[in-house]
Amino acid sequence: MAELGNATMPESSSQHKPVSPIVAVGAVILKDNNVLLVKRGNEPYRGYWSIPGGRVRFGERIRDALRREVREGTGLDVEIGRLVCVLKMIVKSKSGEPVFDYLILDYLSNVIGGELRPSSDVDEVKWVPLEDVDSYKLVPTVKKLLVKLRDRLM
Repeated sequence: MAELGNATMPESSSQHKPVSPIVAVGAVILKDNNVLLVKRGNEPYRGYWSIPGGRVRFGERIRDALRREVREGTGLDVEIGRLVCVLKMIVKSKSGEPVFDYLILDYLSNVIGGELRPSSDVDEVKWVPLEDVDSYKLVPTVKKLLVKLRDRLM
């Protein structure tokens, strides 16, 4: 597992301020040296590329949340593998105030069904060769994770 650091958001991105950390999940979905990426439609990091995932709902099991979030965001059904990264991501405004505070659990996952399509909160979804991830505007913590993963696999 890797721990990846903090991030900074532009001042205009601070629309609301949660009162406690949000638990979120992400799926690292690989196929033939490609990784599935989604272009975020919402803050934080609207317009950046990331891995599929999202918030865990109150009372929801972690793996159930990940299956739901991947299905909602990409149209795909996944089998969840091992935990590959646990990170605390604090997104701050330009003035240094916390805007978002996440505890994120990322799992390797495999596609087992469904049809690839973006959802209402995802602008675009596509398979990207691992060797090309550096050319995408990625969420910083996702970039660190994918570069480490790519370096281990290739």
